[in-house]
Amino acid sequence: MRRTPLYGRHLALGAKVVEFGGWDMPVQYPGGILEEHLATRRDAGLFDVCHMGRFRVRGRGALGLLELALSNNAAALKAGRAQYTMIPDEQGGARDDAYLYCLGEADYLLVVNAANRAADWDYLRPLAARLPDAELSDASEGWPCSRCRGRSPPACSRSCWAPARCRRPAATACERLPRWEARP
Repeated sequence: MRRTPLYGRHLALGAKVVEFGGWDMPVQYPGGILEEHLATRRDAGLFDVCHMGRFRVRGRGALGLLELALSNNAAALKAGRAQYTMIPDEQGGARDDAYLYCLGEADYLLVVNAANRAADWDYLRPLAARLPDAELSDASEGWPCSRCRGRSPPACSRSCWAPARCRRPAATACERLPRWEARP
């Protein structure tokens, strides 16, 4: 079973850990799911999503690859912004849903579901090969990732990087990780 960089912190906080897509992942803390849900609705919650696939798309052909592979208009994204998108199949159905982040000019991060990571990679690689100016790389292993949700996610995100102020379970392990924020 694989473990995220936050695994030890989850255990230290008493998380109930289960297998999810080949990963040991927390599903509940001692306060219970209802307490976590309400805290996220009232304020914000930090979620460990290190198990999800993360593909970096860069270069002059990056936008062409994303326009070819995704259902949404990647050209509409500005640096620091994100959009929910689909990776369609040949019949127009959904191969997977994903989030696309614009990190900067000709630099994107595509976050895909953990269970579909290998299949999405196998689908995207041949498309990238058709565009010589597009660089596709799998950044899943080297780019830990967490998500803040709720009414005040920026405060949650800042808390993640200042562990003494954090009220959410997994945050204190984040202090050594690179930080990047995007808005929908």
